[in-house]
Amino acid sequence: MYIYTGQPAEIGEGGESQVILRPSRHYYYQDPASKSHEVNLSGDFGGGLGDAPGCVDLSNSPPGNTIYSQTDLGIGFAENRGGGASCVQPITGIFVPKNYKANFYVDLIVYLHGFKDAIPGNNTSIIKYWDGKAFPFFALREGVNASGKNVVLVAPTLGPKSQAGSLVKPNGFDAYLDNVVAALNQHLRLAKKAPGNIVDIRYIILACHSGGGAPMLQIATGNDKQVSKIKQCWGFDSLNSGKTKDGKKLFTQPNAWLKWAPTTSSELFIFFKGSTKAESEFLDDKAKKAKLNNIKVKPSSATDVGKVDAHFWVPITHWKDSIKNATFLSNR
Repeated sequence: MYIYTGQPAEIGEGGESQVILRPSRHYYYQDPASKSHEVNLSGDFGGGLGDAPGCVDLSNSPPGNTIYSQTDLGIGFAENRGGGASCVQPITGIFVPKNYKANFYVDLIVYLHGFKDAIPGNNTSIIKYWDGKAFPFFALREGVNASGKNVVLVAPTLGPKSQAGSLVKPNGFDAYLDNVVAALNQHLRLAKKAPGNIVDIRYIILACHSGGGAPMLQIATGNDKQVSKIKQCWGFDSLNSGKTKDGKKLFTQPNAWLKWAPTTSSELFIFFKGSTKAESEFLDDKAKKAKLNNIKVKPSSATDVGKVDAHFWVPITHWKDSIKNATFLSNR
């Protein structure tokens, strides 16, 4: 377990310090095909932990507390788009924003990233993925800080094609969030009190980009207990059901959301660009005709920046405002 503390060691107290906690254990993954692979946290596989093994790169962590937790989703070596396979590091990033007010409950944004082949790379873990200096379009932690909301950001490392492993299996979402709360209770404390104070999750926002839309749908329509805590789902250019073998467009994902909407008080927000336009507009049209007011679809205002396609800018374009508009979240 690693933590970078850019704020006071005890949340809510004065003074500043920078602390690196050494790992409580190593990260190992045993491939089912008997190929042993020790995940190297020095950055060789895109982990971005800096030159010294066991040290977090302080220069690339925004103000607040970033915790890296060993959470094995059982993905292992996963198929790349275009062939081959990559080792998926069992690392979850947990970001507690600057001036966070710790309580006996916690509100979470769980973010599921998209395909990683073009940007930021198939072997990349969440440590490098949300490095806002390397990839400003994935500066999610900075957006949480800027929102002013008292919410914790959680982001697992998924496969190169957003393979989610046990996260989308029965009881997998519950087990994953149990690990998140355990990590927070190990490192986060109420002012003047010992760690181990969080007893419940109050609200969950489930967010995704691109290929992360498939696991988001699976989680939201699943039967895990924590699904009832989901207040909103955010899909950033994420509706892509693929095509049939003869090339016909599929609408599997929007149709599943249309079945989901009447069964819940949760809301779905979709922001789309060209690649997901057909399915997004299909969903919008059907939802309006059925008067499903908990589905909201809008085109994204994201644009190309330099050589980076607008698709990659969709999440961060709407990120801060989406958090601020979640009025059920407390202010810091």
